[in-house]
Amino acid sequence: MRLVTNLSLFAAFLVLAAQDISADTLFRKKAAVAIGFGETDKSQVHWENCSHNEAKAFIKPPYWVDKSDNCRVTASQFGLDKSGQLYVVTDLPRASAFFPDAKLGKVVGYENDSATGFVLLTFGTKSIRLPYDGPMREDQVISNELSVAEAFVNIGEVQPANDLLEDAYNGLREVHASLFSTAFITDAYVSLVRIKQVAPSLAAVSHSSFIQFTYLRSTLEKVPSVQYQQGGCSPIFLIKGTARISHSNFDFGAGSPCGFSLPPFPGGESRHLFVESSFIHGGTQVLDGIAWDHDVFVESHIQYRGGEVSLGAVQFVNCTFEIVDSPRGDRVIDLAILGGPLVSIQGDAKTGFNITPGQSPIADPSSRARNVPTGLGLLF
Repeated sequence: MRLVTNLSLFAAFLVLAAQDISADTLFRKKAAVAIGFGETDKSQVHWENCSHNEAKAFIKPPYWVDKSDNCRVTASQFGLDKSGQLYVVTDLPRASAFFPDAKLGKVVGYENDSATGFVLLTFGTKSIRLPYDGPMREDQVISNELSVAEAFVNIGEVQPANDLLEDAYNGLREVHASLFSTAFITDAYVSLVRIKQVAPSLAAVSHSSFIQFTYLRSTLEKVPSVQYQQGGCSPIFLIKGTARISHSNFDFGAGSPCGFSLPPFPGGESRHLFVESSFIHGGTQVLDGIAWDHDVFVESHIQYRGGEVSLGAVQFVNCTFEIVDSPRGDRVIDLAILGGPLVSIQGDAKTGFNITPGQSPIADPSSRARNVPTGLGLLF
């Protein structure tokens, strides 16, 4: 009986040792996303964390497994060795699996947080978070993908960066907005800006994610409790001069094509519209040609087409966006995501005031710096 027991213990030891040696790294595309144990079949990766207390199945591809011994969680498993108080790259093939732009002798930040069960690697402006004893979150996966995409563009490899950006964009669209935090959106956006600066050829795929970030950021804002004026879509045109709308609350209805719009007008006269301290709900709001100041857009579809605009301390709440892919559009996106006191974009384009394009204007040639009283029906 004693012999059987010892043999059983010895067999159990061999099993545990084999499990430790066969620990793996989970990748999505070419970005490492977790450490644990994985087995693959024809279409799936069956995954467990290092403690074997969380199991998931992932579609293959884009997920795949690299067999390694990372569950030991030492710096050497990532191609690093300690040099004084720092960690440096000593095994380039291993380190390059995590940061493709890694170089021998370069410093890489390494942190093993055993309390929460993750490894944090940092290289330059990039970071990769790898859970080994905790949950794997989609925001962490997307953040890793952006960091690896940035590493690829740093060494001139655009195609794998493009693949990672496309996958990150799909993740941004498919996961519920409530899973993303302000800190994640800000950090991911800044990473994407860096990628676009280094690789302008990735502008199109980057822009799709920029637009999604503006939407996600707006979902984090608190919906204000406001009593709106209910309205329809009657047009009023400002042929020339200046109009000012102040402290008004407009409700165009969710999904409505109606809203503020000031398209180019062929008459040659300058027109100016100021909207300040107002709440605007629903509708389609075209930012171009209007000076906005301390306005709040709620559940609106926001369009910016690249014209003159002034945005002073505006707020977007649960809004969707169409923003031109241009340096001017980038400035509007930057404001929508990061906030700021003022964005003022100037140009030579003349603008006219029209809420429902295609209908005949109501001419008002004598209009000069007039205030539009609440309840007049303007823009409804």
